[in-house]
Amino acid sequence: MQKTKRMLFMLAVLIIVSGCGLEVPEDLALKNKEMKGGCGMLDMIEYKYSSIKPQPSEDIMNKTYIDYSNKNSIDDPLAYYQWHLSNRGQIYLNNVEVLRYNDINVDSVHNIKLIRGKGVKINVVDSGVEMKHEDLRVDRLNSFNFLTNDNKLTPPLFVKRVPVCVDHGTKVAGVIAAKSGNKVGIVGVAPAAEVMAYNLLKKYNIENFETAHGVPPLFGHKGSTNADIFNMSYGFYSGDEWGSSDSAHREVLKEGVKIGRNGLGYIYVKSAGNGFFDDKKEEDENKQENDEYTVDKCLSARALSLTCQNSNYDNKFIDPYHIKVSASDAYGKLSVYSTVGSSIFVNAPGGGYSVDIQSRTIANEDPKEIKEAAGSPAILTTDLMGCHRGNSLYSNLFSINDFEYNFLANFSIPNDLNNECNYTSSFNGTSAAAPIVSGVVALMLERNPNLTWRQVKYILAHTSTKIDDTYQGVYITYNREGVMKKSEFGKPGAYQIEQGWITNHAGLDFSNFYGFGRVDARKAVDMADSGVISSLCPAAPLKEHGSEVASNGLFLGNSMQLNPTLLNVQYGDYSVPRLIDLPATDYNDDVIPLSNVATYDYEPIKNSYSEGIITKIEAVTVIVNISAYDIGHIIIRLTSPSKTKSIILNPFTSIIGGSYIFNGGFLSNAFFGEDPAGRWFLEVFDVSAQDNSTINSAGIVIYGS
Repeated sequence: MQKTKRMLFMLAVLIIVSGCGLEVPEDLALKNKEMKGGCGMLDMIEYKYSSIKPQPSEDIMNKTYIDYSNKNSIDDPLAYYQWHLSNRGQIYLNNVEVLRYNDINVDSVHNIKLIRGKGVKINVVDSGVEMKHEDLRVDRLNSFNFLTNDNKLTPPLFVKRVPVCVDHGTKVAGVIAAKSGNKVGIVGVAPAAEVMAYNLLKKYNIENFETAHGVPPLFGHKGSTNADIFNMSYGFYSGDEWGSSDSAHREVLKEGVKIGRNGLGYIYVKSAGNGFFDDKKEEDENKQENDEYTVDKCLSARALSLTCQNSNYDNKFIDPYHIKVSASDAYGKLSVYSTVGSSIFVNAPGGGYSVDIQSRTIANEDPKEIKEAAGSPAILTTDLMGCHRGNSLYSNLFSINDFEYNFLANFSIPNDLNNECNYTSSFNGTSAAAPIVSGVVALMLERNPNLTWRQVKYILAHTSTKIDDTYQGVYITYNREGVMKKSEFGKPGAYQIEQGWITNHAGLDFSNFYGFGRVDARKAVDMADSGVISSLCPAAPLKEHGSEVASNGLFLGNSMQLNPTLLNVQYGDYSVPRLIDLPATDYNDDVIPLSNVATYDYEPIKNSYSEGIITKIEAVTVIVNISAYDIGHIIIRLTSPSKTKSIILNPFTSIIGGSYIFNGGFLSNAFFGEDPAGRWFLEVFDVSAQDNSTINSAGIVIYGS
C-alpha cells in the first residue's frame, strides 16, 4: 500500500511539472498520459508532513524577542539563516559560509528599539500574494485582483489546466513583512507591518498602473490609497524600450508624492533590474524563422565589466519620485546580475543563486558570471504553500540545494527545515533587494509617521553604508592602431567609462553601482527618531526648475535648454567627438575640453522662479536627443559647478547596431546636497572611431529645495 501511494505521488508531481514546461523522462511521461483526472490526483494523496501549528496572539508577534543567533529557535526557526538581516558568518542553506557583517543592521531595531513596522501598510504591486500564507499578514480589504475585479489574490492551483509554478509577489511580501514570533518560518524586515497586494503584472495598462499606485481616478478600487509604501519589484523588458514617450507613467508618481499619505507623499521603492550581463534581447531583429544566427548584445559589456542594461533605460522612472535599488551579495559586492547606473539611490542585499556547489554540477552552457555566483547565498523568503506548487515544484529538477524540495531529482522526502515546502532559499534579484528597502522604510515610518517622501530619501542618502569601497570604476585605453582594451586607474592614456565611488561637494559618497550605499536600518531609524530631520530637510514641495521642451514626442518636463554658445555651432551640427581623437589625457581629470561640451548656467541671482531659487540639489535629469549610428558606443557625462562628475550613460549597453535617433532621459543622484549655482557641463563621447553621431538637442532639470 505504501509503495502504491509513493508511486501515485511521484506520478502526480510529474504531471504538474510537465505542465510547467519542464522535461519529464519519456517513459514516465507516457504513463502520465494514461492517468485520469490530471493534476486533480493530488487531492487524493495524504500528506504525511502536514500539521496544525499554534498561532500566537498579535501582541506576542509584535513584542517577542527575535533570536537571530539561535539556530534552534522555536519562535522563527528559519531566522538564523536570514543573513541579510543579521550576518554572523553563518553557514547558509546551500552549505556556503557568508561574510560576517554584510547585512542591513536591523536586529537591534527589532529587539532593542522594538520597532517592527507596526501600523505601516505596504502595497506589493506585483503578481499577487498568497492571502492565507502561514507567515504573512495580508490586508485583504485593501487588496485588488485586476483579473477578477475582487480582492481574492491567492494564485490558483491551475491556469487553463497548467499548474501555477511560482508566485513572485508571495516571495516579495515575505521579505518585507513575514511575521515574527509565530513559531514558523522566517522574519520580515518589518514583521509587524501589513501588506496589501495589487496584481498589476497580470493585467498591465496605464489605468491599472494609476489604480495600483494610489493615484486617481482609481479605476475599480480605492484600497491602494491606504498604503504608505509601494514596492515595485518589476521592470522593463529591454533597453530597446529606451526613448519611448512615457509622460503618463511619470505623471502618476509625481502626483502620488503630492497627494499620498495626506500630503506627506507615498514612498515608491523600485527595483533596478537584472540586466548587468544579459538584457534578454539576444536575438537579432532580422533573424528569420529557423535561422540559427543570434547576436549577443552584451558581449563587450561583459568583457569590460560594464552593465549591459543601464538603470536609466526605463523612461517611466527618470524623475526623483522613487527610490531605485540595486542588489549586493553576502560578501559586500554587487550581485552579478544587478542593473546599475546614475539613477540608483541605494543598495540592498539581493544575493546570488544558492546552489550547493559542493554536491551540484553547474551546467557548462551557463554564463561565466552565473557560474562564479552560483554558490552565493540568495534571500530566504515565503513561497506558495505546499510541495505541489511554488518554487519547490518549479526548481526541484534543477536540484539547487537540499532545502529546496527535490523529490523528482532524488526521490527523497522534503527537507526537515522546509518539510511543507512553504519557503524558498533561492529568491534573488533586485526584486529581492527592493522589498528590503521597503521594509526599512516601514521601520522609519513607525518611528516617525510624519516623515515626508523627501525626508525618507534624505535619511537613506545620509545613513547608508559604503560597501566595496575599493572599486574604482572601468577604464579603457587604445593602442597605436586604435584598438581598444581594458585598462586601469592611473595608467597613461586611460579613459574612465564607468565610475567607482565619488564624494560630491556636499560630502556624500555616491556610486553608480550602489547609490549612496547599502541601507542600514539602525542608522535610518535613529535619524528618523532624532528630531532634527525637519530642519535638515524641510517638509516643503520639491522645486523643479527649467523651461518646457519637447522633442519628437518625448515630454521633457520643465527642462532647461543647454547653451551651445561656446561651441559656435548649432545643435544639429554638433558632432560627437570620439575618445580616440582626444588628447592623451586622463578622462577623469578636471580639465574639460570645451570643444565637446555643452553648458548651462544656473544663475539664482536673477530670481526668476516664483517659488524661489534652489540652493540644495536632490536630483538632476538630463534629456538628450541624439542621432547615432550606434548608441551603444556613446558615453554621456554631466559635471556640476562644484566639479562633481556623473557618468549618466556608459557605453556598450544592449542598444547596439543600426542608425537611430534617440530621445533619452537620464536621472542622476550624484549631486544630492550640492548648490546648483554656476556652470554645468554636458559631455558626450563616442568610443568608436567608425561612428558618426550628432546631438540634436539637450535639456536639464534641477530638483531640490
